[in-house]
Amino acid sequence: MINNKRKKGQSVIEVVFSVGVLVLVLGGVTALLISSVSGRTQGFDRKKATELAEVVIEGLVAEKRNNSDGFWDRQNLSGETNPSFVGYTYNVGFSGVDDTSDCVGVDRRCFYVEVVVNWQRDEEKSISFGRYFTNRN
Repeated sequence: MINNKRKKGQSVIEVVFSVGVLVLVLGGVTALLISSVSGRTQGFDRKKATELAEVVIEGLVAEKRNNSDGFWDRQNLSGETNPSFVGYTYNVGFSGVDDTSDCVGVDRRCFYVEVVVNWQRDEEKSISFGRYFTNRN
């Protein structure tokens, strides 16, 4: 008969192999979790920046409706902040639009508004939105 004493327990090679497989699996899971959290953070940042741009543009729309004469005397804004959006700044650029069909005619005024929202987490990022305004009802 063959002696079965050598087949009892685990050898050092089996233990090292098992630990290696476990480290590879845990490393992959850790990388996946880090990537997931990073993607969620980036999505949150973009959502907040979009909300800020919407607030700024809606404020301009309300100002146009409530103060239509003074609304057209605009200057660019740079480095503006909103207390509800800590860590985000925005710039508002106004550029005249003279050659579009909406701006042709007597007493027509038009301009294009571009709102650029900036924020910084690991690196500086920005998002941009634009809208045309005209005094045509």
